[in-house]
Amino acid sequence: MAWQPGTDNLALALNDGPIQLISADDGTDVTLTSSYPTVRDLRWSPDGTYLLFISGENMVVRADD
Repeated sequence: MAWQPGTDNLALALNDGPIQLISADDGTDVTLTSSYPTVRDLRWSPDGTYLLFISGENMVVRADD
């Protein structure tokens, strides 16, 4: 899991499932990605625009639209 800079949002990777963005303020959630196997090392870019993570042997970058 990783807090999104400048927000109250938390990115959470579930086992072999999608990555969810959860608001600590009101508990709402948004699905950010489709399912990825073995997600690890969630990191946000310093401005909170991009979420980077590793799935298997691949590094994935996802823009927060």
